[in-house]
Amino acid sequence: MIRHLAAALLAMVLLLPQSAAGAAKTDVLVMSNGDYVTCEIKVLEYGMLTVKTDDMGTLQIKWQHIARLTSQNLFLVKTNSGFLHYGRFEDSGGDRLLKVVGPMRTADLHMSDLATIERIKKDFWDKFDLAAGLGYQYTKSTSITVLRADASIDYRSRIRRAGGKITADITENESDIKRRYDGTGYYARTVSGRLQAQGSVGARRHDELGLQLRLRGGGGLGYDLLDKRISSLTVGAGIYLTREWAVDGGIGEDSWEGMFNGSFKVFDLETPKTDITLNVAAMPNLTISGRVRSDIDLKARREMVKDLFLVLTWYESRDNQPPEGAEATSDRGVVFSVEWSK
Repeated sequence: MIRHLAAALLAMVLLLPQSAAGAAKTDVLVMSNGDYVTCEIKVLEYGMLTVKTDDMGTLQIKWQHIARLTSQNLFLVKTNSGFLHYGRFEDSGGDRLLKVVGPMRTADLHMSDLATIERIKKDFWDKFDLAAGLGYQYTKSTSITVLRADASIDYRSRIRRAGGKITADITENESDIKRRYDGTGYYARTVSGRLQAQGSVGARRHDELGLQLRLRGGGGLGYDLLDKRISSLTVGAGIYLTREWAVDGGIGEDSWEGMFNGSFKVFDLETPKTDITLNVAAMPNLTISGRVRSDIDLKARREMVKDLFLVLTWYESRDNQPPEGAEATSDRGVVFSVEWSK
């Protein structure tokens, strides 16, 4: 069964549409050696500026090699200290200075003080980021088949983000199938600088931990503790209402949980692109005394060809007081997969 499902999912990944053609290349970039490049500025992150050109395709240029930028498009600029600026780029009159002209104010910023630049996309569909991955493993000696499939979609505007992710891990042997399904939708809005208000809803099935279904929803605050050119660290806290059904049946039980989470990312945008992301979450139960759940997910990606990545993922879930019928208090796994990312 899993082998047929893997083949179908692989076909879906390979048939995913490529991104549409970019906008007209009217932005001007001046290098520190005096060269001019007419382009479309896309994004600055982790010390690399990504631009699109008509003749040379997509370029990624080290930020310290850029002297000036001008553009009539609108951008959201974040400084290393977390302040946000919004507007177009006009001639600054000097190297390594960025003049951001917004509807309410004008800011003259030194380029060494900037953490990120993101173009505010006018086309609705251009505001979405898509990713889909598939991993498959078969061990003949034990007759164990493992399948991982995941997909995500993220929407970004000037101050809002929203999206969702679905992950499925299925382990099959000669006599049994174990499933781990997880689906989450989220919404976040920048409050000021590095602070965001955020909320999410989700559903999970986890056979190994005795969980037939868990529904959860709630919200809290997130803070960008670190936002450097090669790394970022975001932390958050909140409160969620959950309802659980055990694998052995019975009436669903409600409880309140706290949420403490962190996400650390290291990124290298030079070809081949490489990034490592660590997500950690601890969820103390506020209704059931002494119960604590936790999730850890470590993901490393390396680009093989344009937009196609080889991925190694390690995950672990723990519940010191799992529902009735659980076979263990923890579950972990390692999965190799291939991911397409737009």
